[in-house]
Amino acid sequence: MIRCSQILIVFCVILHISQSTDVKSLQENVPIAIGVMLGASESDTSGECLKDISEILRGISERKPWALQVLDASGNRQNPFLWGENLWLGSKEACHASNSPPRVIVSEKTPRLRELLKVISPIEVDYRVLTGNVNASQQRQMNVLFRDTSDFQLGICLPKSCTLQETHNLVQKFYSTGNASNFFDISVTFNRVKDFNGSAGDLWENTSYRAAVWIFLALAFITFLSSQNKEFFTEPESQVEKKLKASMQMSAFHRFVSCFHFPTNFTITMSTDVHPQGLNSVAGLKTSSCLWIIGMHVMYFNIITTKIPLASAKFENLGYFLLFRSVLAVDIFFMISGLLMAYNFLRHGTLHQQIQVNSFANNAKLYLRFMVHRYLRLAPVILISSILSRMVFLYLDSENALPMGFCPGIECEYWYRNMLFVQNFYPIQDMCNRWSWHVACDMQLYGIFIAILFIQTKYPRCGRILLAFVTTGGLLLTFLLCIHHKYQLSVLGVFEAIDTVYTPLWYRIFPYGVGIFVAMIIVVAQETKLPAFGSRSVRLYVGSSLIFLISQVISDAASRSVIYVAFLWSFGRFLLVIFMGSYLCLAHWGYILPFGRWASTKFCTRINKLSYTMYMFHSVLARFAYGGRLPPSELSYPMIIISYLGILTATYIFSIFCTTLIEVPFQKLSEEFIMKPIRNKRKSNDKNEVQS
Repeated sequence: MIRCSQILIVFCVILHISQSTDVKSLQENVPIAIGVMLGASESDTSGECLKDISEILRGISERKPWALQVLDASGNRQNPFLWGENLWLGSKEACHASNSPPRVIVSEKTPRLRELLKVISPIEVDYRVLTGNVNASQQRQMNVLFRDTSDFQLGICLPKSCTLQETHNLVQKFYSTGNASNFFDISVTFNRVKDFNGSAGDLWENTSYRAAVWIFLALAFITFLSSQNKEFFTEPESQVEKKLKASMQMSAFHRFVSCFHFPTNFTITMSTDVHPQGLNSVAGLKTSSCLWIIGMHVMYFNIITTKIPLASAKFENLGYFLLFRSVLAVDIFFMISGLLMAYNFLRHGTLHQQIQVNSFANNAKLYLRFMVHRYLRLAPVILISSILSRMVFLYLDSENALPMGFCPGIECEYWYRNMLFVQNFYPIQDMCNRWSWHVACDMQLYGIFIAILFIQTKYPRCGRILLAFVTTGGLLLTFLLCIHHKYQLSVLGVFEAIDTVYTPLWYRIFPYGVGIFVAMIIVVAQETKLPAFGSRSVRLYVGSSLIFLISQVISDAASRSVIYVAFLWSFGRFLLVIFMGSYLCLAHWGYILPFGRWASTKFCTRINKLSYTMYMFHSVLARFAYGGRLPPSELSYPMIIISYLGILTATYIFSIFCTTLIEVPFQKLSEEFIMKPIRNKRKSNDKNEVQS
């Protein structure tokens, strides 16, 4: 009986929608929500759910405002479907407004609006979102920058009495009948349905939220103890002898707590002092590369959060293409990292003497100290960024209707790989904080090349040969692997082959090795007479090399042969880091004065200190900002610029806080407890070490 009444109601609805006598035309015009509710039966829905659905259908047939409001909140087919418009979300707010009217103050001059805002559904409804994979032969489906465009989402407003499983069954039945569209062969397999009835308590049940709270409380407590340093550790003179033993036992704890003294760490973070013998030119190159990479990531998020994948074609335009070429700036970071590591090592004369007289076992212990020191330098920020990413993911997934494919890389299911610095050995789709592959490579390269420097100190000839062999071997391996994988240097080509020719360790060996050779040149030049170059020769070299680099950056390699692309991605990048390293040498020797002035500015000095935390947290903040907005259909150029400035500012402020509270304290802990025995043996002229 209920089934017959439903058919009658739907027939009346169809008559209201269209006066056409063509049945297929009528079916095409029926909203998805009506087709879904029509499929309800006693076999797959409960009695209460079926009763409420029948009441809504009856209200629609009678054109009651509350029923039309419920219908209007559900999603329908969006155009252009053929170009990947698979977000048929409807409106969560409109659905919930059917249960309780929005709190809007309306003038008495608009009585009709006042009455419409008071419309309430007699049946409590709920908004659900179903996620699945669409299969449509006419649709242009492509993997757009890690986002699978076959992902399909449908938002629907149904009675709350219908369970999530019943909602899934009803919608899946509707799409299985082939009535979703008469013009497009749309087939969807739904694999998830969610509502938005969670609470803050549900988030607290997650381990990430609890871990974040406990870590924050622990840091706050230690910071508070450090602020009470004098009161906490100073004893009255009359009690000194009584508590001498206790004071000696607390000395290590005192040193530990003092590393978290917030005012001191904040001063260190905000200091812009430059050392006259330091590599100040590094700050300028590091700052430029950091701003370049953040700009590319902001552009990436603007593209990936558009509803239509066709927007990715914008990346091939010249302006966007130059931003995309920031993938080359990653090599500059590796070169700088190798340069600073080797520069600090090579200037440590006492350490060299210690390595030369040590046995293999003692050198192995010394090497382990360096590795622990590096781990404590990088791991705390990695841990906090992973936890923060997981928190952002859980929040967005519980509050927003958008699929999490619009915010990839923050699921952090495999966060422990980040703490082991092995995430770059896994597919990027399974990577927590996908941008952190750079840090994993850096840690691995640090371990490899610091071992080579140990060998070079103990056995100079063998060490130099090994360093040259590893660096050139990485270059040739990159060239051969690019040919093997038939790599194409285009936007989609890079993202499709990112697991094979971008994130693996062996593609980053030669930039790091070049940085070590540059450090050797600078140290040797400091110990001997500086090379004399004519200013005209320097200008000619810098100008011609910049012209060459710019021509390679803006060249269109997408349509070139595999051999050309392999040569560009290997030897072209090799020349890039060679030229950048030579610029650093010339700037350090005082030849490129404009670049030296730029590098010595307070802006570059501060960004140089914050670059690591800015790199690790800017993508999290960007995902949080973009994940909560409704995706546009087109790119907006002014909004891209505004987004870049906004995210850059937010990242800068957030990085100051994180550097002061996390990075600097653990760096001081490592210096105090790990590297202090080495540092105490230094000569007085080796005290000034460049922070790597």
